[in-house]
Amino acid sequence: MLYEEKRWFFYNIRRALRGERILILVFVLTLPLVNPIIRGDGWGYFGHLHSIFIDGDLDYENEVARANPKFQECITAQGPSPTGRVANHFALGPAVLWLPAYYLVHLLMLLLKGLGVVTAADGFGKPYYYAVGLSTAVYSFVGLLLSLRIASRFTSFNSARAATVLIWFASSLPAYMYFHPSMSHGCSFFTVALLYYLWVRLLGKDNWWKWLLLGGALGLAVMTRYQNIVHAFPLLYEFILNPDARTWKPQVPNLRRLFTAPWAFLGFLVVFFPQMLVWKGIWGSYFTSGYESHFLFGWHAPHLLKVLFSTRHGFVTWTPILGLSLFGLVYMLIRRPLSALPFFFPALVVIYIISCWYLWWQASSFGGRMFIEIYSIFILGLSWLIHRIFSPQRIWLAYIIGIPFIVWNMDLLFQFGVGMVSRTEEVSFREILCNWRKMPRLLWEFVRDFFGSREKVEELFYEAR
Repeated sequence: MLYEEKRWFFYNIRRALRGERILILVFVLTLPLVNPIIRGDGWGYFGHLHSIFIDGDLDYENEVARANPKFQECITAQGPSPTGRVANHFALGPAVLWLPAYYLVHLLMLLLKGLGVVTAADGFGKPYYYAVGLSTAVYSFVGLLLSLRIASRFTSFNSARAATVLIWFASSLPAYMYFHPSMSHGCSFFTVALLYYLWVRLLGKDNWWKWLLLGGALGLAVMTRYQNIVHAFPLLYEFILNPDARTWKPQVPNLRRLFTAPWAFLGFLVVFFPQMLVWKGIWGSYFTSGYESHFLFGWHAPHLLKVLFSTRHGFVTWTPILGLSLFGLVYMLIRRPLSALPFFFPALVVIYIISCWYLWWQASSFGGRMFIEIYSIFILGLSWLIHRIFSPQRIWLAYIIGIPFIVWNMDLLFQFGVGMVSRTEEVSFREILCNWRKMPRLLWEFVRDFFGSREKVEELFYEAR
């Protein structure tokens, strides 16, 4: 490691302990909120983890047998895959990210079984589910820290930190970071944030290992959620325009890059190849994901306004802080188009893809859950807006103004969780406001059961999934 790189590394460690220690403290205090449960689509991701790393096969029958009835019904309706296996079309990436903690728990359970403390170490049960839930929470939090670093490259550190806190607690992230951690969204957020962080950090360098690393990061992101392939755009942007790392102005094409950039494809292929092996085992082809025949898109008739503003999980309507973030992105694009475009364009493509999906409301979803992957971009947009509006001495006003957004989000999350509002249909905001009179009693019962008899809460929160 070069001296300058060592100095940068230790500088960032010191800054993390100094400038982000309050965020670390808040995260540690919120860890008891993590719910150790696998539910809905989570069984598809967890199925890979258990089947491959415990059973050593791609036979998901025993995993599906453990799943909730709604998931079993959906999988059964699809019928078997061409190879006669359970049609598990879910991505492999979350299982890969969960594996370290899951295996540590498995080794511990084997030890306890050998000592006669427990009777089973089969990869199922609360200890294993805690490994999954805590892993998702940690990855999500690291994604927040990486997003903070990205935003602080374009704005002030304090503006970026304020934006990070507001997105953390005023968006859909808490639902899938703590309460439904077996979904892929928290992990996907981390992988995309990691890709953009590495890209911004290494911009201007032109070594084969840089492109190999970026390609590997892209492979991990795509293996976590397939639509993350749109985040290859920054790599193409740098390859074609060769922007200056300080001014972002295009420079003379770097001919040497013709020989170094192809390493990105190798990095992508090495990391993504396990997913292709799983595809081959389930679907009989290295290039078939299983999504092709079951998930329909109307590319010529996007539901763009509904995705943004519908009361049926519109991501601006449900999480209005993201509306400010989107405005900040547009503002940044106008003021600094060269540096904003690599972030704005992928976000725009993600919004378009979701709006074209026949389930544009994203089924049983707290807000626009499928946009969590681009929260690092939204944090950048909100940070830019805060940086432009508030002076360094007035950043505290951003937190004050953000309180209503946080209160709205937490109230809606609670009502969504306990079933006071529909999880799949349009909601009435008048009904949400009227529900406030029931809140004190229900909130007390929820807190009591959450820390006393968690099973009641699990059945209440997840009954529709």
